[in-house]
Amino acid sequence: MKRLFLLLALAMTGCGGAGLGIGTTSGSTTAGSSGNASSGGYWTGTLGDDSVFAVIDENGLGAIVDTSNGVIYHVNASTTNGTQLNTAIRAYAQSGKFLPDGATAEAGTLSASIVERSSLSGTVMVAGTTTSIALDYNASRYEIASSFASLSGSFPLVVDRESNSYTVTFSFGGSATFSATDTNGCSYTGSIGVPAPAYDAFTLEFLQTCGGVTTSLSGVANLVPASNGASATLTLEYDDANDFATQGIATAQ
Repeated sequence: MKRLFLLLALAMTGCGGAGLGIGTTSGSTTAGSSGNASSGGYWTGTLGDDSVFAVIDENGLGAIVDTSNGVIYHVNASTTNGTQLNTAIRAYAQSGKFLPDGATAEAGTLSASIVERSSLSGTVMVAGTTTSIALDYNASRYEIASSFASLSGSFPLVVDRESNSYTVTFSFGGSATFSATDTNGCSYTGSIGVPAPAYDAFTLEFLQTCGGVTTSLSGVANLVPASNGASATLTLEYDDANDFATQGIATAQ
């Protein structure tokens, strides 16, 4: 078995929606390769007084998850000016929670200094409120070679929504494609990309079909090899690029 942590930044509308445009071809296009510091990594730290973690791929796409306050921040951190990062983000309050101005979703900005493969520190501004952020790089979670064959197993995720909780089961077969189904009767088919084979991040693009409506979805994933026979797990985040996002952990069947 493998331990798999998957962080999905997926775009949906209702039961589906327009994708975020994450590519699926293998390769190594990094922020660092252009002379700018790469924001890629698995990160842990604080946002104000809250604990957060983040997965960002070598193209700067990913999410920051506030595990204390139930807020998810979609990040496109692909543009840096040397070691300085200034980028748009979108914040999503989880079911039953609200952002500082009472909204459930809001555009914002992330301004930070990056020490590549070490730290990311600065501020997050959402709804007129500025909060300090300080993240530390976790090499053991990110500096692992990635390949299509790395992803294998079936992972059910419970999506907790106030009006309609359901389970999505993702099935990976160690190839460039994957599928999923959910308890609402929706089906999913898609492809996997490897932005930088030296690092542990994958991109996902797939189609969701619900009630005859087909929707494009996309995301990013981080894989961690299992140890001591432990079952694989998936940590997932996805959003509709508008007003809904969710995240959770699934254990392999």
